[in-house]
Amino acid sequence: MSRHVALLRWVREGKGVAHTSAARAAGFSKTDVARAVELGLLRRVRRSWLVAPDADPRRVAAAAVSGRTTCVTQAVLVGLWVPNHDGVHVAVAANAARFDAAGLVVHWAAGPAPVAPTSNEAPLVNVLFHAARCLPRTEAMAVWESALRLRLAEAPIL
Repeated sequence: MSRHVALLRWVREGKGVAHTSAARAAGFSKTDVARAVELGLLRRVRRSWLVAPDADPRRVAAAAVSGRTTCVTQAVLVGLWVPNHDGVHVAVAANAARFDAAGLVVHWAAGPAPVAPTSNEAPLVNVLFHAARCLPRTEAMAVWESALRLRLAEAPIL
Protein backbone atom coordinates (compact mmCIF):
# COMPACT_ATOMS: atom_id res chain seq x y z
CA MET A 1 0.00 0.00 0.00
CA SER A 2 1.31 3.45 -0.87
CA ARG A 3 2.15 5.93 1.87
CA HIS A 4 -0.56 8.38 0.84
CA VAL A 5 -3.23 5.65 0.87
CA ALA A 6 -1.95 4.53 4.28
CA LEU A 7 -2.26 8.14 5.43
CA LEU A 8 -5.86 8.31 4.20
CA ARG A 9 -6.65 5.11 6.09
CA TRP A 10 -5.01 6.52 9.25
CA VAL A 11 -7.02 9.77 8.98
CA ARG A 12 -10.26 7.81 8.53
CA GLU A 13 -9.45 5.73 11.62
CA GLY A 14 -9.21 9.07 13.47
CA LYS A 15 -12.80 9.98 12.54
CA GLY A 16 -11.82 11.59 9.26
CA VAL A 17 -9.93 14.59 10.64
CA ALA A 18 -6.27 14.90 11.62
CA HIS A 19 -3.77 17.54 12.55
CA THR A 20 -0.60 17.42 10.43
CA SER A 21 1.64 17.25 13.50
CA ALA A 22 -0.24 14.14 14.64
CA ALA A 23 0.28 12.65 11.17
CA ARG A 24 4.01 13.33 11.42
CA ALA A 25 4.08 11.79 14.91
CA ALA A 26 2.40 8.71 13.41
CA GLY A 27 5.25 8.38 10.92
CA PHE A 28 3.93 10.21 7.87
CA SER A 29 6.20 12.76 6.21
CA LYS A 30 5.36 16.18 4.82
CA THR A 31 5.75 14.61 1.39
CA ASP A 32 3.18 11.92 2.24
CA VAL A 33 0.74 14.63 3.30
CA ALA A 34 1.42 16.81 0.25
CA ARG A 35 0.98 13.86 -2.11
CA ALA A 36 -2.31 12.78 -0.49
CA VAL A 37 -3.63 16.34 -0.83
CA GLU A 38 -2.36 16.61 -4.42
CA LEU A 39 -4.15 13.36 -5.35
CA GLY A 40 -7.39 14.53 -3.72
CA LEU A 41 -7.33 11.77 -1.11
CA LEU A 42 -7.28 14.38 1.65
CA ARG A 43 -7.94 18.07 1.73
CA ARG A 44 -6.64 20.87 3.90
CA VAL A 45 -9.30 22.92 5.62
CA ARG A 46 -6.82 25.03 7.51
CA ARG A 47 -3.04 25.15 7.43
CA SER A 48 -2.51 22.21 9.77
CA TRP A 49 -5.79 20.31 9.45
CA LEU A 50 -6.48 17.46 7.03
CA VAL A 51 -9.86 15.91 6.33
CA ALA A 52 -10.96 12.82 4.45
CA PRO A 53 -13.58 13.31 1.72
CA ASP A 54 -16.16 11.39 3.76
CA ALA A 55 -15.47 13.11 7.09
CA ASP A 56 -18.45 14.23 9.15
CA PRO A 57 -19.21 17.85 8.14
CA ARG A 58 -19.45 18.89 11.81
CA ARG A 59 -15.92 17.67 12.45
CA VAL A 60 -14.75 19.41 9.27
CA ALA A 61 -16.37 22.67 10.41
CA ALA A 62 -14.49 22.45 13.72
CA ALA A 63 -11.18 21.72 11.98
CA ALA A 64 -11.75 24.65 9.62
CA VAL A 65 -11.52 27.01 12.61
CA SER A 66 -8.82 24.99 14.42
CA GLY A 67 -11.44 24.08 17.00
CA ARG A 68 -13.07 21.04 18.55
CA THR A 69 -16.63 19.79 18.38
CA THR A 70 -18.27 20.38 21.75
CA CYS A 71 -21.56 21.03 23.53
CA VAL A 72 -24.61 19.60 21.73
CA THR A 73 -22.65 18.81 18.57
CA GLN A 74 -20.18 16.49 20.29
CA ALA A 75 -22.98 15.16 22.51
CA VAL A 76 -24.81 13.99 19.38
CA LEU A 77 -21.60 12.48 17.98
CA VAL A 78 -21.14 10.34 21.12
CA GLY A 79 -24.80 9.30 21.20
CA LEU A 80 -26.25 11.52 23.93
CA TRP A 81 -29.77 12.89 23.83
CA VAL A 82 -29.80 16.57 22.98
CA PRO A 83 -32.53 19.14 22.43
CA ASN A 84 -33.10 20.58 19.00
CA HIS A 85 -30.24 22.91 18.20
CA ASP A 86 -28.90 25.06 15.42
CA GLY A 87 -25.35 25.39 14.20
CA VAL A 88 -22.23 23.42 14.88
CA HIS A 89 -20.93 24.00 18.39
CA VAL A 90 -17.15 24.35 18.47
CA ALA A 91 -14.68 25.20 21.21
CA VAL A 92 -11.80 27.42 20.17
CA ALA A 93 -8.77 28.79 21.96
CA ALA A 94 -9.28 32.10 23.74
CA ASN A 95 -6.90 33.75 21.27
CA ALA A 96 -8.45 32.21 18.14
CA ALA A 97 -8.87 34.67 15.30
CA ARG A 98 -9.30 34.95 11.57
CA PHE A 99 -12.05 32.48 10.96
CA ASP A 100 -15.53 32.54 9.53
CA ALA A 101 -18.02 31.76 12.30
CA ALA A 102 -21.01 31.50 9.96
CA GLY A 103 -23.12 28.50 10.96
CA LEU A 104 -21.12 27.99 14.13
CA VAL A 105 -21.88 28.45 17.80
CA VAL A 106 -18.46 29.34 19.17
CA HIS A 107 -17.50 28.42 22.73
CA TRP A 108 -14.55 30.52 23.83
CA ALA A 109 -14.37 29.27 27.42
CA ALA A 110 -11.86 26.58 28.25
CA GLY A 111 -13.45 23.50 29.77
CA PRO A 112 -12.19 21.88 32.96
CA ALA A 113 -10.20 19.16 31.18
CA PRO A 114 -7.10 20.05 29.19
CA VAL A 115 -7.29 19.28 25.47
CA ALA A 116 -4.40 18.74 23.09
CA PRO A 117 -4.27 21.34 20.31
CA THR A 118 -4.31 18.45 17.83
CA SER A 119 -7.65 17.11 19.10
CA ASN A 120 -10.76 17.66 16.99
CA GLU A 121 -13.26 16.88 19.72
CA ALA A 122 -13.74 17.98 23.30
CA PRO A 123 -13.66 15.36 26.06
CA LEU A 124 -17.02 14.53 27.64
CA VAL A 125 -16.48 16.60 30.77
CA ASN A 126 -15.88 19.68 28.59
CA VAL A 127 -18.91 18.83 26.46
CA LEU A 128 -21.08 18.77 29.57
CA PHE A 129 -19.44 21.96 30.86
CA HIS A 130 -20.24 23.78 27.63
CA ALA A 131 -23.79 22.39 27.55
CA ALA A 132 -24.35 23.73 31.08
CA ARG A 133 -23.21 27.20 30.00
CA CYS A 134 -24.96 27.21 26.63
CA LEU A 135 -28.35 25.58 27.10
CA PRO A 136 -31.32 26.42 29.29
CA ARG A 137 -30.97 24.60 32.64
CA THR A 138 -33.57 21.89 31.97
CA GLU A 139 -32.06 21.05 28.58
CA ALA A 140 -28.53 20.96 29.98
CA MET A 141 -29.68 18.67 32.79
CA ALA A 142 -31.26 16.34 30.22
CA VAL A 143 -27.95 16.11 28.33
CA TRP A 144 -26.13 15.37 31.59
CA GLU A 145 -28.73 12.73 32.54
CA SER A 146 -28.28 11.13 29.13
CA ALA A 147 -24.52 10.80 29.81
CA LEU A 148 -25.30 9.15 33.15
CA ARG A 149 -27.91 6.77 31.71
CA LEU A 150 -25.54 5.68 28.93
CA ARG A 151 -22.83 5.19 31.56
CA LEU A 152 -20.48 7.55 29.77
CA ALA A 153 -20.08 9.48 33.02
CA GLU A 154 -20.54 8.81 36.72
CA ALA A 155 -22.37 11.13 39.11
CA PRO A 156 -19.38 11.65 41.46
CA ILE A 157 -17.29 12.88 38.53
CA LEU A 158 -19.92 15.34 37.41
